[in-house]
Amino acid sequence: MVRTPQHTNRREICNQASESFYLCAHVKGHMLMRSRILLFAFFAWCVVTMVIAEQLDEQILHDPPPADEDALAQVTLTIEEMALGGESRSLDRLHLVFETNPEWREIVAVAIAKYSETQSRRAQDWRLLVRSLAVVEGEDARTIMRALLGFRQRSTKPRWQRQLILLGLQLGDNSAEDTVNLLKHWTGVKVEPNEQSENAMANWQAWFAKTYPDQPTAVLPQLPAEAKWQYEALRHFLGGNEGVLGDAQRGRSVFERADCFKCHRYGKHGEVLGPDLTQISGRMQRKEILHAILFPSELVPDQFLTYSVVIVDGRTLTGIVGRSGSDEVVILQTNGEKVTLKKDQIEESVLNKQSAMPVGTLERLTKQEIADLFAFMQSRSE
Repeated sequence: MVRTPQHTNRREICNQASESFYLCAHVKGHMLMRSRILLFAFFAWCVVTMVIAEQLDEQILHDPPPADEDALAQVTLTIEEMALGGESRSLDRLHLVFETNPEWREIVAVAIAKYSETQSRRAQDWRLLVRSLAVVEGEDARTIMRALLGFRQRSTKPRWQRQLILLGLQLGDNSAEDTVNLLKHWTGVKVEPNEQSENAMANWQAWFAKTYPDQPTAVLPQLPAEAKWQYEALRHFLGGNEGVLGDAQRGRSVFERADCFKCHRYGKHGEVLGPDLTQISGRMQRKEILHAILFPSELVPDQFLTYSVVIVDGRTLTGIVGRSGSDEVVILQTNGEKVTLKKDQIEESVLNKQSAMPVGTLERLTKQEIADLFAFMQSRSE
């Protein structure tokens, strides 16, 4: 058979088409293989993230952070990796840790702050970061403040504005700019008479006192110099080897001898007019509990505000006021004693900034008794 130019062209076209098809198939196969590898890597990452979260669950949901610095640094890095990965399950687990194990709150909050600055800003993370202001310190506090500055949400509650001012006072000159910037963002107020940090914070303190006259002043609390126990010394002790080895059974006796049952409920025992302390270790850190005991008037929940009650016989009783039936009120006084009055016996009731809880609760206790008391309050059962 004689091949004509037409036959030759057709053959070349077929060959070219065959080569093109082979090339496309090869490229497609390569892309498919690459896609499979990437998909496998993604699922492997998800599995690793889930395994890390599950491995950490037992530790960070139930135990305090490790005392060993190297171990703590490794766990902190892992938690930050969980947050920065942006996997919803890991973020949800970190939120659960924040709610159920207060001792991990700084570490979790800083990890969430870094995630919000680099990945995404979520409303639930904003709420967590605001609440962390009660426990963060030093450079961690500055990280939280810078992260909050990036959110559109603003905290209008005086409690958190006051907490921010106190945090600025604690941190001093190095954080004045971060603190003032966040205060401006939250309040929409410009209070900066000069560039000196001390004066700037002093003017924010004055602004707070004028804006919220019924709130506690934004002043760092101090104990008398002659007090037996000071906050920093006790905090250091309770965080050390001796302080964490208190005996919960002995602590229950200390709780009773310190008259705590007169105002507070723990388990099935005690009064309900004061805050229930049964699950206090699931709500507050050790340092927060210590601070609340030493400075009881610093932050009083609305339901436990103290009132000065003037009655018809001229006496004035001060304490927490609660209902006792339709026409009676009961006053839990600062000495732990209760008085029940008819409503028509009351001439005037005035809000008092001082807590009904007496100061100096720990003054008559030894260090060992304080360790035992904290062991009891952190036992979560009775």
